[in-house]
Amino acid sequence: MLLKNCVSSQSLETKVPVTLVLDNAYHDFDIKGALAVPASNKMYDGGEKLTYSTVNQSADVVGLNIQDRENQRCFELLYGAEMGRIFVSKSKDIAIPSVVAAASALIAGKIPVKKVIEEINNQLK
Repeated sequence: MLLKNCVSSQSLETKVPVTLVLDNAYHDFDIKGALAVPASNKMYDGGEKLTYSTVNQSADVVGLNIQDRENQRCFELLYGAEMGRIFVSKSKDIAIPSVVAAASALIAGKIPVKKVIEEINNQLK
């Protein structure tokens, strides 16, 4: 839902099609474009694969320094040399790993990291 809201609200249109994998199973589908996959999933190789994680710091996109505050949770999203803080209101029923997955799909779709962070913060405040 977060991913759909981000794409529709600000017209963050991906430059390439993206397939988002949320688990560690292999799914047989025709991948046209980029793939965002958990770093723990070793079943997909080749192509434009972007890995994500909140625990594996060798992933392409990492959610770091997760903090639980009074009214919100926050973390730093790291992609290469780019980093920004994402804030998630506790009133939103969404897990941090899901936010990292959605951000990874947008980044895999060639949306600039700064825009991804801005839009996710707008959606989750």
